[in-house]
Amino acid sequence: MSSKQLFVKVLVGVVVLGGLWIGSARAAGQKAAAGSSASSPNVAGEVIKVDQGSITVRPKGADPVTVAFNDSTKVQVNGKDAKGSDVKVGMRAGAWFDAGQPAAKIYAYMPKSGTATSSPAGTEPKPDVFGTIVKLGNGSMTLQGSNNTQTVVTFNSATIVMISGSAAKASDLKVGMHAGAWVKSSQPATKINAYMPKSGSATSKPATAEPKADVFGTVVKVGGGAMTLVPKGDQTVTVAFNGNTVVIISGKAAKVSDLKVGMRAAAWVKASQPATKIYAYVPK
Repeated sequence: MSSKQLFVKVLVGVVVLGGLWIGSARAAGQKAAAGSSASSPNVAGEVIKVDQGSITVRPKGADPVTVAFNDSTKVQVNGKDAKGSDVKVGMRAGAWFDAGQPAAKIYAYMPKSGTATSSPAGTEPKPDVFGTIVKLGNGSMTLQGSNNTQTVVTFNSATIVMISGSAAKASDLKVGMHAGAWVKSSQPATKINAYMPKSGSATSKPATAEPKADVFGTVVKVGGGAMTLVPKGDQTVTVAFNGNTVVIISGKAAKVSDLKVGMRAAAWVKASQPATKIYAYVPK
């Protein structure tokens, strides 16, 4: 923690000192010091786990610390009195406690939201991998980058998940979302930041770094692991798909079984391989 100190001397009336470091009141003639060992929290950092009766805080550059709380713990969230259950994963928190005892005080707040394409914190590096979620498994997701390469990212209960700037769970991740992941070596991701891209027409780029669709037209047939499109003119094009094909219909993640005759669709296809992505919508 910083060794700098801020001294406050109240001359008239009462001053309330709030925030992560003090959270107390001083009357005229009293003094208070911020940053000293008496006023600084024993641990401060990002909340990575919340259980019944405890929170786990990960300080910057240090190992996570689990802090217990009970009904006697004074809890403030975003400057307002709260309960321990109001502290959420992704918040920043400071805790004051004696060794082996529940915290006397916890102060927490939710940092400003960001998107997966920008650095979620001013000091945080860019994601190690970024792309579209094309597959979700038990404790893993597969991201497809702009060059169509796929990367498998694992996660666990300690992974911080943010969706559209709000704290979430790994189970809230969906195929079709864009996501950034912070991964070190072969370890589970420390953080995943995801969002569902805005809907648009199949003729526009689904992502700024993604190439144009290889084929676009009206669906005239669907079945047998393929769909037949009629682009401009009378010549038909058959596009194969499989379980790895990302399907988005009117801006929402969908399945190949949701494709219907009469839809307008764009497909991203390399050589004679199944489509990596299909974007479709029902024309007005």
